[in-house]
Amino acid sequence: MLSMNNSNTQKSTIFRNLLTDLTAWCPNLSANAELVERRLEQKLPVKLFVEDYYFDDQLNLTGFTRITKDDVTGDGPIPTVVVSDRTDFDGCDKLIHVVPKRSVLGISCPADVSYEEVQTAFVLFMSINHLSWGSIESLASIDLNQDQANIQYLAETLQAKTNFFSKEQLATTDINYQSSPDLKQATGVGNIASSAANLASGQVVFIPQFNSKKVSLAICHQ
Repeated sequence: MLSMNNSNTQKSTIFRNLLTDLTAWCPNLSANAELVERRLEQKLPVKLFVEDYYFDDQLNLTGFTRITKDDVTGDGPIPTVVVSDRTDFDGCDKLIHVVPKRSVLGISCPADVSYEEVQTAFVLFMSINHLSWGSIESLASIDLNQDQANIQYLAETLQAKTNFFSKEQLATTDINYQSSPDLKQATGVGNIASSAANLASGQVVFIPQFNSKKVSLAICHQ
């Protein structure tokens, strides 16, 4: 959560408040916030694109001009704020990329999988789906894995919280996903990654589960 402290009560805080409401971070925060807030105070245009899954009627978007994804460009003098967990916008320096830290990563892997293998699988998964590492708020898995060093290592790398669930809890969501007979025999649950992400976030996974030889990953917004 970003601080909203401001000694000048007359100064606009709409942009910083937006970051707080979205539980988001922004590169070069001080410079970008100063630019956006100054333009909003002066009633100068600031374009804004928000991914549909982050939009909320309660967000204060006063002063912003909302645009669609197709209208997002780095051209022209008007700054554009992009609220997205996608990396599609990383190559444009003129865009102000706001990344909500509101995704849950479900993970399943044996204890003997190396740190390197887990991180390689994660990097590939995020890269394939054009997702920002900074969007991960927490990791979720079955309680049998809660002491696994490889999962704890990934959580520490991402500065993410962890949530672990019993097989009984996961049984309420694993019926929604493809089941592995071998995994069910070993753990009592036919799907861990998608089921855990679903249970932790309260939302269904929005892209297909990733499966390498030893690591399964899934992601949900919350």
